[in-house]
Amino acid sequence: MVAKKVSIQTIGRSDTQAPVSLVLKKYADGWSYEVQDLPSGPLPMPWRAETRQAAEKRLRESYDETVWAICVVEEAEPF
Repeated sequence: MVAKKVSIQTIGRSDTQAPVSLVLKKYADGWSYEVQDLPSGPLPMPWRAETRQAAEKRLRESYDETVWAICVVEEAEPF
């Protein structure tokens, strides 16, 4: 399964803000994640991937797992 919605937050820091939510989106030029719940509106990640799986892999590679915790909130429906 591919993560449709994830929550990201720092590990081991109690002084940080609430987790950031990202949602998987299909754009004209590929798949990426979009940061949600910003006062200015949704913010797409600056990269695109050819598949949903590649987008999730790219997302996970973007965040050092010793610093960031990525929690899958919702999985994407299979094609």
